[in-house]
Amino acid sequence: MQTRGNIGLQDVKEVYMDILVASPKPHKVNMDELMVNVPIGQKTARSVAGGMIIQGFCVTQFALESDQIVVANAVITMFIDH
Repeated sequence: MQTRGNIGLQDVKEVYMDILVASPKPHKVNMDELMVNVPIGQKTARSVAGGMIIQGFCVTQFALESDQIVVANAVITMFIDH
């Protein structure tokens, strides 16, 4: 069997991805879309309250009626089962 890189990974099923998103509006984070865009591994994801909203100015190309900047933070922790 061929290994991948220096970690001895035999199969991407050995990879576990734990995704945490901190957002001012955690209920608005599309977790299904997020999970689809993580390409490998067995995945878990959760969205919690965090991030920040700061005052900006309205740029109609981005949001017609909003002058806020919404910041969300995300971290992916990868575990490999050996």
